[in-house]
Amino acid sequence: MKRTLERVITTLLALTMLACLPALSLAEAAPVNNEYGVTPAGTFPITAEKQEFTVMITQWADQDPATAWITDIYEDMSNVHVNWIVVPSDGFKDRVAITFASGSMPDVIAGMGGVLTAAEELQYAAQGLLQPLDEVIERSSIHFKQFLEENPQTRKLISQDDGHIYSLPGLAVCYHCNYSQKFFINKVWLDNVGMGLPTTTDELYDVLKAFKEQDANGNGDPNDEIPLITCLLGWHVDLDGYLMNAFIYSDPDTYMAVEDGSLIYTPTQEGYREGLRYLNKLYANELLSPESFTNNESTNSKINVAAIADPKDWENSAAVIGSYPFAYQNYSGDTDIWKQYEILAPIAGPDGFVTTPEYSLVRDTIRANMLITKDAKNPDLIMRWVDWFYTKEGTRFRDGREGIEWRYAEPGELDFNGNQAEIVSLTTPEDDPFYGNVDWTQSIVINSSKSVRETLKAAQDFRDPTINNGTEVQLFQGTKAYEAVARDVNQSIPGLSVPIDQISEYARIETELKSYVKTSMVKFITGDMDLDKDWDTFQNNLKRIGLEQYMEMANTAYSNFINR
Repeated sequence: MKRTLERVITTLLALTMLACLPALSLAEAAPVNNEYGVTPAGTFPITAEKQEFTVMITQWADQDPATAWITDIYEDMSNVHVNWIVVPSDGFKDRVAITFASGSMPDVIAGMGGVLTAAEELQYAAQGLLQPLDEVIERSSIHFKQFLEENPQTRKLISQDDGHIYSLPGLAVCYHCNYSQKFFINKVWLDNVGMGLPTTTDELYDVLKAFKEQDANGNGDPNDEIPLITCLLGWHVDLDGYLMNAFIYSDPDTYMAVEDGSLIYTPTQEGYREGLRYLNKLYANELLSPESFTNNESTNSKINVAAIADPKDWENSAAVIGSYPFAYQNYSGDTDIWKQYEILAPIAGPDGFVTTPEYSLVRDTIRANMLITKDAKNPDLIMRWVDWFYTKEGTRFRDGREGIEWRYAEPGELDFNGNQAEIVSLTTPEDDPFYGNVDWTQSIVINSSKSVRETLKAAQDFRDPTINNGTEVQLFQGTKAYEAVARDVNQSIPGLSVPIDQISEYARIETELKSYVKTSMVKFITGDMDLDKDWDTFQNNLKRIGLEQYMEMANTAYSNFINR
C-alpha cells in the first residue's frame, strides 16, 4: 500500500513538473502521429494506446531497472512499457557479441560506457543489424535534433563515414576529465621551504631540488622525501603528459597532434626530445623517483601515508611525496592527506611554450549509448521515449525524488562557479526502498551538460571539513588554469574510425608503436638510451614498426571526420 501511494504521489509530482515546461504539452487526447502510433514530438503521453519494447541493459551494482523508482513513473507519463533484459556489466560485451551473432535481438541494446566501438557499429550496420536513425530523428525528435543543431561536433562524432547515424549517444560533460593531464604539488612542503607555486620548468626544478635537500616534510630526516613520483599504469599519470606539454603538445593517449590540418606523430618531433632531456635531468639529479617505473597508483598512495600517525591530520606534513602527475588523486581509506596538495597550473618551458590536451571529443559524447536494432518494430516510439532525456529538465527528472535525492537550493547557496546554485544533491537513505535503484544510470541516455553539473551546490573551499565532495571541488577549481591554455577543440583528436579491412593492421601497428615509445621513453629518462647517440635509431625503429602506414590511415580517418 505504501509503495502504491508513493507511486501515485510521485507520478502526480512529475506530471505537475511537466505541465510547467513550455517545451512540452500534456494533452489528455493527444493525436496519434500517423502510422507510427505515437503522439507528436514533444508531447506526453507518447502513445494513446499502451505500447512496449524490449531493452537489453548493463547492470551496475544492485541496479534492477524493472523495479527502479523511475520505471513506473515514466511508464505512467509516457504510456510505454519497457521489458528489461538485465546483463551483469562484467559479461555485457560478450553478451552483445553473442546477441548480434545470433541474429535475434531485442529492440534496444543500452550500455553505460557505450555498447560498440565506431568500427564495430559500422560493421554491424553493414550487415543490416542496426537501423539508420536519420529519418527517425528528423520526424520523431525535438530535443535531440535541437541538440545536434546546436552541437555540430556531436553530430560528427556519432555519424559514420557513410553519412548515417546508427546509434544514440549519452552526453556527460566532465569538466575536469577534459583537461586531465594534471600535476599535484605539496603546498605544505612549499610553505616549509619558503617557495611559491612554480610557473616554469626551471622553477619546478628548483622546487624539487629544495624538496630533496631541505627536509621539506619537517620530520628531521632530510633523506626520506620523494620530490616527484608517478607510475606506469593509470589514467593520465604520464611523465610525457603534463611535463612534456611545456615543450611540445603531447597527448600520450594517441601520441598525435593536429598541425596545419593534419596529424603528426609527436615522438618524432624535436620538442619531444627536449622534453625527454628535461625529464632525464630530473632523474639524473635524483628528483624523479626510480619507483615511477615499477609502482602502481595504489602503492604510491600507501607510501605517502605510511609515516602519518593520524591520516585525518592533513596539516601534519609527514607525507613523503612532494609531487606527481595524476589525473586525480587516488587515496583510499580514511585519510585527508590529499588536502596537502594543490593542482599546479600548466607550466611554461624554456621558450615560454605551455599547453595541455583537451579531451572533450573522446569523453563528453558516449558513442553508441543506445542501439536500435533491426528487430525494433517501431523505432519512432523508442526515439520519442528517449527524446526528453536530452533536455535539462529530463535529465534533472532522472536525478530522483525532490527532498530525497535532491532539493532546490536556498538563497545564498553557491554552485561550483560561486554563483547562486540551482540544485542541492542529497544522499538516498540506506533504508529507503529505492536505495541504489533510483534511476537507470547512464545506461539510458542523459544530457549531463556543463550547466547541469556546474549549477549544483558546491563548497568554495575544497579543504572544508564539513563537505564530502572536496576532491570534486579541488578538481573543478584547479582545472580552470588548464582550460585557459588548452588547445582549441578543433585541434583535438576524436576517436578515429578506420575502414573495416584496415582495423586489424591499424590496431597492430598502434599497439607496437605505443609499447616501443613507452619503453624507449623510460630508457631515455634513465639514461639507458642516449638522446643524442640513439635518437636516430629510435626514429628508424618507429618507421620499421610501420609509422608511415599508420599515420596514413590515421590521417585518412581524421580527414573523413572533418568532412562529415
